[in-house]
Parts: sequence; structure tokens; C-alpha cells
Amino acid sequence: EEEEEGGDMASARAQVMGQRLDRNMALYLDEIQGLGHEPDRGEFEMMLTAAISKGNIDAALSVYAHMANHTEYKPSIASLDSLIDLCQQAQRYDVGVALAQDALQRGYHVSEALYLQVMGACADEKQWGLVIQLAREMKEAGLTAGPTTLREVLKAAREVLPTSDGADQATVAFAELKAAIAPEKPSPADFNILIDALLRAERQREAEAVMEEVNEMFAGLSREEAEA
Repeated sequence: EEEEEGGDMASARAQVMGQRLDRNMALYLDEIQGLGHEPDRGEFEMMLTAAISKGNIDAALSVYAHMANHTEYKPSIASLDSLIDLCQQAQRYDVGVALAQDALQRGYHVSEALYLQVMGACADEKQWGLVIQLAREMKEAGLTAGPTTLREVLKAAREVLPTSDGADQATVAFAELKAAIAPEKPSPADFNILIDALLRAERQREAEAVMEEVNEMFAGLSREEAEA
């Protein structure tokens, strides 16, 4: 009975803690586990949700780390999505990327939208290497990138160093974009990014070939018609 009472007390404290969000969340979790009470999935999820809602990223990551020790305590995909969003708001982009990777390893069905969310934040902060890394992981996960994602990759490839690498990746991303939007045409802005990537890599002939393609594709069209 004493053991049961101790567990009920620890459980109640866990619920209170989820609202108070003490900065020593990790220490608190260690304490209640030391008392012989292991929070269940519901308690973990409640504390994680509360931490996220309060914008307390350190507390949220502490709870997530404790949940990671239990394969049966996977956070909901909604909580994970919110936690990644919180990482972006806190400009902890590397942590957001790591969480997306962890989600894949845990067998979550990670959507393109979740990847695009992280990519967009990384692009906003000019973390071009992370955008390329995420695009690579998307392919490995068997996800098909849509036009919006491919345009993020194309822009990142133009900026990534060394420039020759970037030109190669931009060429691949552009080809995938053309296939994804067919029978529509890439926009002049899409072509300009590819041309810029090639020129930065001093691949003049390839850039000129793309320019010729642009001229043929949009010949006779007004600027407004070409950009439509």
C-alpha cells in the first residue's frame, strides 16, 4: 500500500510539474523515478505538451530525452511537430534536424510537410548545408519531394560550398523540379537560380546552354506571361 501511495503521490506531482514547468525538469524526473515511480506515457506526454505550450525548450527536450529511453513511450507526431517548431523559434536548427532524424529512426511516418517546415527555417537562417542534408534524408526515407521542397533545395544548392558541389546539386534539383511540375514549365526565377549556381562554379558553357533553353522556352512571351 505504501508503494502504491508513493506512486500516486509521484503521479500527482508529475501532473503539477507539467503546469509549473520547473527549470530542473530533468532533475525532477530523476527524483520521481528514484522514488520508484516511472511516469507513464500519458504523464510524459502531458509534461511535454505543457513545456512546449510555455515555450520552455529546455524542459521540453528534457522530457523528450526521458521518453527516448522507452521505446513504448514515443511522443505523438503532433507533439514532435510542435517541438520541432519550437526549436525553430528558438533558432536551434541543428536540434530540429536531429529530432527529424530521430523520428525516422523511431519509425514515425514523417511527412514532406514536416521536412519542409525544418528546411524553411534553416533556409531563413542561411543554414544551406542543413537544407541539403534534409533533402538527402528525404530521399533515403523514400519520400518524394514536391515543387516547394525542390525549390528550397535549388536555392540552397546555389549557396552551398564548394561551388562545384552546389552546381551539381542545383542541376539535379532543377531536373527533379522539371519532372515534378510537368507539363508546366519552370519559372524564369528557377532558371536564374540554376544559371547563377553554374556561373559561381565557373561552368560557363553549361550556364549558356541553360540560357539558350530559357530563350527558346519563353520566346515571344511578355515578362508577365513568362512569370505566370
